[in-house]
Amino acid sequence: MAPDISWIKQFETEDEEYKDFYSEPVDSVRLLLLYVSKKNYLFHIKKDTIVLENNCLSKDSLIEILRTYMKHNNKKYRPISILKYNINLEPEEVELYVKGDNNINFLSAEKSIDSIHFEDSIALFQNLNSIYIIFHEDCKSWHNKTKKIYIRNIRKCQKHKKQRKTKSKRLKVI
Repeated sequence: MAPDISWIKQFETEDEEYKDFYSEPVDSVRLLLLYVSKKNYLFHIKKDTIVLENNCLSKDSLIEILRTYMKHNNKKYRPISILKYNINLEPEEVELYVKGDNNINFLSAEKSIDSIHFEDSIALFQNLNSIYIIFHEDCKSWHNKTKKIYIRNIRKCQKHKKQRKTKSKRLKVI
């Protein structure tokens, strides 16, 4: 007599409906490149798709992306911000998120040009994971941001401080 395995098939068919709500590794993300003019106007957006390796965009790949997209219409732009949008909800949290009861921020700023790691994401939200790179038009005046330091003689500085103080005289009432 063969064991009854019909319950396994029934479970698999019911589970098939919910497979979009299981977390999976992120294999690709959208890349959005935002170009800002000297007057701080957003004037162009480029969209692309990047394939990730082990949920991660390597530092070398990121540098290559930056070098590739730094020029637009024969003008040079410099990256001023890299933002990562990663929806990393657990399947139990989806209902709260859809209802709007939970204030979760999925956007984070990358502080340096380094590898960008994405956490596993629900299959339903995979296409929302993205990287935003904001490019600003390159200005030559931005390169001269060195603060000037003046070296003074300490004794002279103390002398000037003494001279700046004024004595207050009391008025006599007659």
